[in-house]
Parts: sequence; structure tokens; C-alpha cells
Amino acid sequence: MTGRAKSDAGASLFILLGLSLDRASAQPLSDQLSEQIASAIAGGRLAAGTPMPSTRILADELDCSRNTVKAAFEKLIAEGYLVGVARMNTVVAERAPDSYFFAERPILPAEVPTPASSILSSRGVRISTHRRARCAQSARPFELGHPESEEFPFDVWVDLYRSHWSKPRRVVIDSADPRGYLPLRSAIAQYLSTMRGLTCDAEDVIVTGGGFHAMDLCMRLAMQPGDAIWIEEATAREVYAMVEANGLVPVDVPIDEQGMIVSEGIRRAPHARMAIVTPAHQHPLGMTMSLQRRRELLDWAAAANAWVLEDDYDGEFRYTGTPLATLKSLDRDGRVIYIGTFSKSIFPSLRMGYMVMHPGLVNDFSSARDAIDNHPSILEQPVMASFIGRGHFATHLRRMRQVYRERQSALLASMREHLTGLIEIQPDVTGLHLLGFMTPRLLNRMSLDALVAKAAKAGIILVPLKNFYRDGRDSAGLVFGFSSLPLEVIRDAVETLAALVNAPAAANGTS
Repeated sequence: MTGRAKSDAGASLFILLGLSLDRASAQPLSDQLSEQIASAIAGGRLAAGTPMPSTRILADELDCSRNTVKAAFEKLIAEGYLVGVARMNTVVAERAPDSYFFAERPILPAEVPTPASSILSSRGVRISTHRRARCAQSARPFELGHPESEEFPFDVWVDLYRSHWSKPRRVVIDSADPRGYLPLRSAIAQYLSTMRGLTCDAEDVIVTGGGFHAMDLCMRLAMQPGDAIWIEEATAREVYAMVEANGLVPVDVPIDEQGMIVSEGIRRAPHARMAIVTPAHQHPLGMTMSLQRRRELLDWAAAANAWVLEDDYDGEFRYTGTPLATLKSLDRDGRVIYIGTFSKSIFPSLRMGYMVMHPGLVNDFSSARDAIDNHPSILEQPVMASFIGRGHFATHLRRMRQVYRERQSALLASMREHLTGLIEIQPDVTGLHLLGFMTPRLLNRMSLDALVAKAAKAGIILVPLKNFYRDGRDSAGLVFGFSSLPLEVIRDAVETLAALVNAPAAANGTS
């Protein structure tokens, strides 16, 4: 800036604002000037209505050409920062254009008052107690619900995403079918026919926002408040929450080594309207429903005019032999609604699953669905269709079966090496978790709750089996998730756990 005499009072204001031009920059001087003035206006340092100095005087102040200042002013006028006023040259606009994008910040009281009462109804309060255990940003041993993401072929996924959305077809953009994207439904039907022995076609499939979303839709559309619903006596808390949300009456049905004891369900609630089962791999106890029990369940459903929700949450991950046939493949009366999810096989945040039902139900479900919701988003559906149709999904599943088999073996071997006689762990041929039980010898040293608390302090998450029972019954069982843990993490975590349970009683804080 030169030392020329200031001949305009307005110009001195710009001196205080610190306007300067960097002649070494590749950015044009006029753009530098317009950006600095715009910033001063948007930041409130130049108030609305402030007159601007003449282009000649400001050019003298900044030691630049008048054309530079003119170009800056013209740009600011075009963008709405400045306005020309007759016989008053140019002034700051009444409202800076940036402010159109932001609501005026209200003046809040110094202390926000506490609401007089909760907005939740009594039912809402009960529902809110069934909080879902969300996954942390990185998996800790031995949390549940974390599939391995490092092994997922994201490069393939990104290429497919780009191929569909760099120049999307109109049919994809305008897709509004409440059943879901047709090519995806076709791909799911083909996959189920080939890999799960379930004969169906695209017209039988409805795409959902995940397995729990599918369950909720079925409860909302097929049942009335007050209807009874059979639930396996050990199950996920999310199921209880959905039953509560829909005003249904849960009936806990006992489980043995053959799965749900259907005769006991009939004794407790013969006229129940629905049953939710995990026949391929009971969650969390792990047994497979026997063929006899499956037939008993289907016979009851047909006689009682009831529905069966088959939750096949991890049926793809069977480590010996081929995946078991689905319950729906035995259904001759159209009573089974098969529910699958990609949360365990792809990643949870995809929020995508599907239902397979009798063709006579699809139109009613899709019409009601159209009135209630329309998710998941169309963005991922064509990508998922290609991922399945081009064989990437099958390849990924084969790879993950091997990875999970190795991790399960590592957990079993480490537990037996370091915790034999203290925690007895049970092998399983399916799934992404294992059950372990504290022995009397360990229970004499510490309670289950004490062990869970000590492990948590060491960064190890032990999920008590009692959390899966509605009555919270006392149990010495623990559920160990292993799917997201590298082999060395599994071994280190087991060694840490062994050190905790073998520590002196005083250090353990026994109870």
C-alpha cells in the first residue's frame, strides 16, 4: 500500500480491514479483492448500507489499477454483496447472500428449562428400555454383531457403484416400486435357489431395510394389538422391543437341543397369531431346529391360521457340509415368511435385507408398504444386484467362511489352552459367536457380573447369556463374538482374560 494522502473517509475503513493484494499469487487481483470484501461483509465487519469508496480512491489505496477494483465491485454486485444506489455510488447490501442459507440464530435463555414431562407414553418408556447395543467404531473382543470389513472387496463395490451412478438410467432414478428394485429381487431369488435351496422368483421377494425392519413390517401388517406371538425364550432384545412397539403379547417358548418346543408353545398360547424362529442357528444358543420340530411348527401354523417368521440371520456361515435347507422350503401352506439380511455378510450400515413370502401376500404387503415407508434407498440396490449377479457375493461368502472358520478355531484352541476348567466353551458348526460357561470352580472365585466388569476395564466385552432372556434369569453363560477379530487379537484377548480370572482373589474383588 502506498503512502498517498487519504482523500476519502471510506477508504480508511478498508485500511482497518487489512485489505491487501498478493501480487505473487496466481489468483487474479480482482478475485483476491472481491473475496476479502465478501468475507468482511459476511462476517459482519461491514454493516448493511455502508457506502463503498470510489473505485479511483480504493485503487489508489491498494496501488492497483482502477479496472481491478471495478472488476471486483462488479463481481460483488452480481453475487449480491453490493448494490448500486442512484447518486450514492455503491453500498453494502441489506443482507449478505451467505445469510440466505442460514436461519437467524435465536437468543436463548442463559439456562434452558427442563421439560415439565417426558413426551414418551408408557409404552414408549417400555420400548426405550430395549436399547440396542451399537457397535463401536472398532471392534473389541468379544463384541457381537461385527462382521469382518477388512476382507470385503470394496474396490469391486466402488467400481459397480460408479458404473451404475456415473450415468444412471432413468428407470433407476425413477424407481418407486415398494417391493424394491426388480433386478435385485431377481438376483436374491436366484441366490436363494442356488445357495439356500429355496425355490422362489422375483415376484415373491420384497427388499427391506434389514432383518429387523422386515420383522417389524410383518408384525404391523399381519397382527392386531393384543395378539399373542411366540418367541424363542432366548432371543435378541430388538425382537422384544418390536413386540412391545406393536402392542403384541410375547409368549416365551422354551428351547431344547432340537430347537423351539412347539408342544409347549401350543400349551401356552394355542391361538397365537405368529411365531418368530431362528431354525438354522438359534440365536444365541446355537442349536438347529430338528426336522420333526419344523413339521410340528408348520402344522400348528396351518391349523391356527398363524404366520411363522423364519429369521435366517447367519445361515450362510456353516463351516461343515452344505448350508441347511430353509424352513420355508418345507412350507406347503404359504405360512412362512423368510427373512434374510446382508448385515452379517456385507456390513451392518448397508441396512438392507429381504423377505420371501407367498405370492398371494406380496401385493397386499407392497401396497401397505407404499403407505408406510419406502426404504432402503435405491442408491445401493442396483449395486447389490450386480454384486450378486456377477458372482462377487458368492466369492465373498466362500472367502469369509474360511476366515471365520479359522477365527473360531483360534478362539476354541486359545480358550482350551488358557481357561480349561474355568470357562468351558462349546464348539459350533455355524455362526459368528460361541457360547462359554463359567465352571463352579471359577464361580467360587467371582460372580459372572464381577468377571464382566473386570473384563470391561481391560477392554474386553463379555456379553452375559442372561441378557437374551426376558426374565433376566441367572446364568453362568457368556457369548463370545469372534468374527471381526484377527487371530492375534483373539489369542491376546484370551490370555488377558485368563490373567484376570487367575489373579489373586483380593485383586479380583470377588463377590
